[in-house]
Amino acid sequence: MGKIRDYIERTSYMMVGVQFALSIFISLAIGYWLDKHFKTFPWLTVFWFFIGLAAGFKNVYRELKKVSR
Repeated sequence: MGKIRDYIERTSYMMVGVQFALSIFISLAIGYWLDKHFKTFPWLTVFWFFIGLAAGFKNVYRELKKVSR
């Protein structure tokens, strides 16, 4: 039973990094698409980057809080 619990814990830690990277990547893609659509490059890309960064940190905090219980 201990091996399964260790595996689940390690997987949770790996998913934290994936979630962080994906939230930034997806928000950058949204910002880039909006910049192309409205011809406002780079302002919306920068704005959405910070939105993704905040979402990434929120996900990291939430996951680490859940894992540390």
